[in-house]
Amino acid sequence: MKKITLLFACIVAFSGVINAQDSRSIVEVPNTTNNPVYSQGDPVTTTATVLFEKPMGAQDYSSFVSSGSHTVTSTHGPAIISGQRGAMAVTPYTDRATFQAAYSGTLISEDFAGGPGAGAITPCGPVVSSSGDGCFPAGELVDGFNITASVVGNDVIYIGSGAIGNTSTLMGANTFADFTILTFTPDGAYAAGIDLWTEGVSNADVRVYDMGGGLLDTFVVSNTPSTENFFGVISDDAIGKIEIQAEADAGELFGNMEFGIDPIGGGGGACDEENPNDGTFENGFNCSSASAFQTANDVTVAADQNFTLENITASIFANGGISNVDVNYYDDAAGLPGSLIGSEASVTIDNQTVIGSNFGF
Repeated sequence: MKKITLLFACIVAFSGVINAQDSRSIVEVPNTTNNPVYSQGDPVTTTATVLFEKPMGAQDYSSFVSSGSHTVTSTHGPAIISGQRGAMAVTPYTDRATFQAAYSGTLISEDFAGGPGAGAITPCGPVVSSSGDGCFPAGELVDGFNITASVVGNDVIYIGSGAIGNTSTLMGANTFADFTILTFTPDGAYAAGIDLWTEGVSNADVRVYDMGGGLLDTFVVSNTPSTENFFGVISDDAIGKIEIQAEADAGELFGNMEFGIDPIGGGGGACDEENPNDGTFENGFNCSSASAFQTANDVTVAADQNFTLENITASIFANGGISNVDVNYYDDAAGLPGSLIGSEASVTIDNQTVIGSNFGF
């Protein structure tokens, strides 16, 4: 556990984020656009089997033709991500280990190994899920998601390991002009990670939506073409679906999926801390920003986890209303404020209610 000291000057309700230990290792790469660009991890060299190749003019994966078995070696990753931050915080990752370490909940894994098998290219029907489809019997896949193509009724394709130079099983929209939709149902997800494949091109748009269909964020992921590269997101808000669309209608696939349905920070009661007001209004501590006598309160955050501070309610003697507050976050130093680790200035107050009086206030 780690303790963070919160120093406030007359606080009544605000939102902010405290990171007990920032486990993100995103490197910002200089670019000439207005969007942030991120990269993680180190290049990886892999050798894979190829049994099928794309013929000239093919419009879908079902049209791939047998090429005889041969191997290919490629060096790929890390993926490069450029994205425009939305209203909610959606953090991208290009390294699986970093993604796993950053998520505070439990990750559910699906490698799609229970389907037609290595080397197979098989249309699965319009929906792939734990309910069963043309590739997986009912109950074979984990609950909590489904895969569809953007055109309703079009097939999702199964690409077994070694079929087209892939090292693991891949899934996605069969028709290149369609894009792939990964929906988290019924409760959404707060983390999702995949190995992304773009067919013969570098870039794919990845669009992240909330449970109501609102766009949370969009990322452009630059892959080594026709190789598997990790991409993941962790969101403050529940993710309803993710759309994946390769550039130039080239076709996209994904595999080795992990997702988490636990809200980051653990959700609710376990994160609550309280110093209750006994209603007597006998004594208090100065919390004026204009005075050297200021009040701090401890907030305990589990090690290696993020803590989202959603609301603080404080009982304060005030000669009139309070218009705004300043909030400072400090490392704990034996019960006293240590190093400043963050601050929020002039935070607007949600509401104020008179609950009692004493000492002329």
